[in-house]
Amino acid sequence: MTNHWIDIKNSDCILVMGANPAENHPISFKYVMQAKDNGAKLICVDPRFTRTAAVADIYAPLRSGTDIAFLGGMIKYILENGLFQRTYLTNYTNAPFIVNEKYSFDDGLFAGFDPENKRYDTKLWAFEMDAGGIPKKDPTLRHKRSVFQLLRKHFARYDLKTVSKITGTSEDRIWINDGGGIFSDCEQDLSTGFSSGIGLGDLDGDGDLDAFIAHGQLGLSEGGGLPNEVWWNESP
Repeated sequence: MTNHWIDIKNSDCILVMGANPAENHPISFKYVMQAKDNGAKLICVDPRFTRTAAVADIYAPLRSGTDIAFLGGMIKYILENGLFQRTYLTNYTNAPFIVNEKYSFDDGLFAGFDPENKRYDTKLWAFEMDAGGIPKKDPTLRHKRSVFQLLRKHFARYDLKTVSKITGTSEDRIWINDGGGIFSDCEQDLSTGFSSGIGLGDLDGDGDLDAFIAHGQLGLSEGGGLPNEVWWNESP
């Protein structure tokens, strides 16, 4: 955690996933409501219709345990549509680092898997080094073994139809061209806060990227019917 909960009020879009801050963190949630008062959109992704979902602008129910597929679809969409801050990505993440040639992912398993011990040899996932022992980088992000391109390849499988099939969230409501869907609400140059099951990240509201997969800022906080559509809350 680098910034205070108060900074959530500066977000333009807040995604709460697998959490119910309206009940679990009522003091902190007041800053989410302040952000809404300032025009921010609140998106809630949860199998349950919680008190957080009740005040959300968009509620997206999904099957329990399918969060990764949902997020995979978001990552694919962000990468394919250039909704990331290239300067930040290149200078402050491992996106341009080159992974060694022994790394691979095939049929659900990464390189180095030992079926007998059911463990990975993670040395095969290491970066490629130069003569000085410094990881090689490609600032253009075009190298096929750069972290960025490997990430793009890995998440290419999470197309809209696949995500909808896995999560149970209807395909036509995940993405809506008029701006009413999940993927259409995290636009370039907005400050976006994420709430999930991990912890709190930067939410200083300066409009710059503060994490790998989102434009603006990506904050993380903590956080189980079969859904069939995204719900839009028309109430103020």
